[in-house]
Amino acid sequence: MIQQHPHYHEGFFDAADGEPLFDDCSPEYKAGWLAYHECRAVFDKQWEDVPAELKAKFPEHYARVLH
Repeated sequence: MIQQHPHYHEGFFDAADGEPLFDDCSPEYKAGWLAYHECRAVFDKQWEDVPAELKAKFPEHYARVLH
């Protein structure tokens, strides 16, 4: 799986550290970097703003973790 690729992993966590995406990165690094930003957009939402179909995929106690 691509998530197990070392460049994907590096891109994901570099993005988490605020590193900019560089022009000559590998496709796997770019995918990881972009994935972090997609995740961050979801995690930054208030629980009330998360669509019901997505909420249904989380364990019941997860809403308490977000507050």
